[in-house]
Amino acid sequence: MRLIILFIGIVCWSINTNAQLHINEMMSLNNNAWASAQNNYPDWIELYNSSNDSILLSDYFLSDDRQEMDLWQLPKRYIQGGGFFTVYASGLDMEMDCNFKISSQGEALFLSHYAMGLVDSLPAVPLDENQSFGRYPDGAELLAKLQSPTPNSPNDSIYLLFSSLSFSHTSGWYENSINLSIVPSHSGAQIYYTLDGAEPTTDDLLYTTALVLNDASEEDNIISEIPTSEEWERPQGKVSKGHLIKSAAFESGQRISSVFTHSFFINPQMESRYTFPVVSLSTAPENLFDDEIGIYVKGQNTNYYQRGRAWERQAHFEYFDLEGKRQVNQKVGIRTNGNISRTFPQKSLLLYARGSYGKSRIKYPFFEGKEMDSFKRIILRSASSNDWKNTMFKNELAQRIVIDMNLEHPSTQEVIVFINGEYWGIHHLNERTDEHFISDYFDEDHIHLLTHNAQVEEGDNQDFLNLKGYMNENDMSLHEHYDYISRRIDIDNVIDYYCAQLFLANTDWPHNNVKYWKAQDEGKWRWLFFDCDECMSYEYYNLMADLINEKNSSQDFDEWSVFIMRQLLKNTNFREQFRRRFEQLLTTTFSTPNLMQHIKEMESLYSAEAVEHRLRWNVPDNSNAWLEAVESLYAFASIRPHVMRQLLTDYLGNPFSIYPNPTNESISISVSTDINSVESITILNQLGQVVYQIEGGWNNPIRLARLQKGVYTVQLRFENRLYNEPLIVQ
Repeated sequence: MRLIILFIGIVCWSINTNAQLHINEMMSLNNNAWASAQNNYPDWIELYNSSNDSILLSDYFLSDDRQEMDLWQLPKRYIQGGGFFTVYASGLDMEMDCNFKISSQGEALFLSHYAMGLVDSLPAVPLDENQSFGRYPDGAELLAKLQSPTPNSPNDSIYLLFSSLSFSHTSGWYENSINLSIVPSHSGAQIYYTLDGAEPTTDDLLYTTALVLNDASEEDNIISEIPTSEEWERPQGKVSKGHLIKSAAFESGQRISSVFTHSFFINPQMESRYTFPVVSLSTAPENLFDDEIGIYVKGQNTNYYQRGRAWERQAHFEYFDLEGKRQVNQKVGIRTNGNISRTFPQKSLLLYARGSYGKSRIKYPFFEGKEMDSFKRIILRSASSNDWKNTMFKNELAQRIVIDMNLEHPSTQEVIVFINGEYWGIHHLNERTDEHFISDYFDEDHIHLLTHNAQVEEGDNQDFLNLKGYMNENDMSLHEHYDYISRRIDIDNVIDYYCAQLFLANTDWPHNNVKYWKAQDEGKWRWLFFDCDECMSYEYYNLMADLINEKNSSQDFDEWSVFIMRQLLKNTNFREQFRRRFEQLLTTTFSTPNLMQHIKEMESLYSAEAVEHRLRWNVPDNSNAWLEAVESLYAFASIRPHVMRQLLTDYLGNPFSIYPNPTNESISISVSTDINSVESITILNQLGQVVYQIEGGWNNPIRLARLQKGVYTVQLRFENRLYNEPLIVQ
């Protein structure tokens, strides 16, 4: 077998010169370009006979796997000399349908003969929707993307030659200046480039000699000077900058290569400058800041509030690890994300991976401790969204606190974002809680995903409406009715969900940020825990009244938002299980020492980055304001467990009482008559440390002379159940 590889302005692919049958054209993202006999739109592969004689197709095999060349045998048919034959890559394994599909991200194809072996192949090339790729002209070595697909017809509509560029330096960190050289694969090609995020045309900068890249931090701000909301303030000085270079090869005024995007960050302290990974996001400036179409400004259409595909903009996403190595490099779609936070100067952006942008997934293990390394959508959240004027990490802190609970919650990775080469501050790379999130973690492709008052995001809501109807029409205090519901709702999950929301004092819930799901065929309804940037602000915040005591409600929540919990709490078994789990969490996950440790870790993590972020966005107001916001979390951690113990007692009752309370020397304990035997009485300080303990029986009064003044927790244990009561020592 003799291979001929030519370099004539393109990168050519292997072809057997003795072969007369060729893979001539293919399409991997057939939206509506060419319908099959079944009137659907599968991938397809066109073969071309360059000889004058007929060829028996069943002597040949097609494959997308170099290790298994005989993956699919062609049908027992003849292809005439100079003729075309097209098969579907549908995965159906039928006479005209291959037993494999073609990845929209690009996948190599192989044509082999039972005696000659490999006779032809095409490289893996990402394609846009309804775009084809093949040989130009038919059966030749020249490869091209075709403007108009031509299945079963000659390839006569060349669009983009398959060319390439080589770079002397890779994207990433550099401590000293570099001279960047760019070389096209075709000596006759011209290179044009941009520095502002736009894709290059022949109207942009012509590359003639190596580009000298220096530390750019002292260059003038450009897009950082554009107001992005009514409360926007100009950055304090010049923001940090990198070099963003987008380049492409052109010939005769036509682009003959893909656009290559590179970000370079040059600073003497670059290796230690950031404690978070870096994201470089780039797009044409008008996509973000134009009054008519820019999604990052208010503009003429309250642009940043607009939703849907019409307000999605193409961008390029680069992700650099802590060593400055680029791990992700691909095109994505971007939209603004969130609700009220869209009006903030720094906004959250939703990133979409699509086959039409080149890759249908974003592949990288962003989140430590999780095996997931492939994402359909991902969010670049602003610095904790509604908390961005304060600590900037409440949402992430909440996710860390509940990590071991029976909850689905999105993972978060802190990042530093640059947009079009200019510093854009701290963001959180965050999983999006959608159907793809559920599918990725639970291998469930068919689900019902609802939000708020049974609004449908995926599937339908009929099963849930039937469930609510049953709970409304039947007395949940009766065990047979509760047992029926417990087979439809994951009780352990819903208990952990409410424990987390109640303890963390989420003021943006239960009327908002509510999602729940189940598999369509089977399974139970489960609730998703997400968006907690308005948590942990008020240590005395009380939602128990709203959930348990309708007459004592402090807020006017819509009935749908409290219905499920109110109904479940009518059942004594559920109430007891809920109380027991909450008490357990108060001594473990929600204990003051555990909370303090998480807060300390977050404070340490963010302290190094908070200064530059504040200079960029002027929030928090000053460094002391940030420290005060963090200190308020420590206060929450110290007080909230005692508050919740009291709320549990107030609304769920307690089988024992303490008197006098407050006290200065002794207490007496009274227990209800349904307690047979007390196993132990324990007194804990605010750090959760045991300061007094009695096993078995006790004698009233209990002397407390050794205890210093402060707030304590008295724990009574019986029948493996634990109950708590706050105690004040004066």
